[in-house]
Amino acid sequence: METSPKIRIGVIGAGKMGELHVKKYLEIAQIEFVGIFDPNPERAKLLSEKYGIVAHPNLAELLFEVDAASVASPTETHHSIAKLCFESGVHVLLEKPIAHTAEEGEELVALAAAQGLVFQVGFLERFRYQTLTRNVPFSPIRFIESDRLSISLSREATIDVVSDLMVHDLDLALS
Repeated sequence: METSPKIRIGVIGAGKMGELHVKKYLEIAQIEFVGIFDPNPERAKLLSEKYGIVAHPNLAELLFEVDAASVASPTETHHSIAKLCFESGVHVLLEKPIAHTAEEGEELVALAAAQGLVFQVGFLERFRYQTLTRNVPFSPIRFIESDRLSISLSREATIDVVSDLMVHDLDLALS
């Protein structure tokens, strides 16, 4: 039996979420982890040493080497980075929110479609929901309550709690 080639993937952004992506990708056998890029070379070097991965000196070099990329950078950079990925023929998993404006988000969706590329926004909680609710009988739903309790602050200070965290609860309710 012939095995499929491994997906070559990299992570753009070496912050808290970028590090989570790195850790997960290193656990997946079907992935060839190519490396990470962050404009802060000290942070990229820290993750490089911690996980034994390559810290690419520039984004163009990383994009040349990958089939797909996780973009875990600040929201205001999502549009420009994802656009560059699509123009480079790279599939994208983008952390939420998709972009700083609805127009930027719509442009990214159109670019991915025009290039025939996979574009997913990080609503990964919906997959946990499927696992958690397996074998749970649902009757017509009359009430939904959701509480977000945490001692930690938002991961990105410029993003409100609805866009950062509650969006998962809304997505699950709509699912």
